[in-house]
Amino acid sequence: LPREDPESYHSFMYNNFFRHIDIEPNNVHILDGNATDVEKECREYEEKIASVGGIELFMEESGPDGHIAFNEPGSSLASRTRIITLNADTIEVSKQAYYD
Repeated sequence: LPREDPESYHSFMYNNFFRHIDIEPNNVHILDGNATDVEKECREYEEKIASVGGIELFMEESGPDGHIAFNEPGSSLASRTRIITLNADTIEVSKQAYYD
């Protein structure tokens, strides 16, 4: 979905978190789900992380199977930002969260 769409992850994060805290917009980094070159988007995201010395604070809810940030069970602990295939349980939970 486009960033401005009320159902987008960007809108969700802004409405439910960022607008309630004191954070500079340039300190918010969310992947562009509409990037035409997804591999490039992933690579540039990793470069941003490296350019600031890593991630200082990461807040995320774990999924029902324990996954964090869509790193499905069995993902390598050393894996980086990448394209993945979501398992059926993750897809179903996401549908319920966004479309109920």
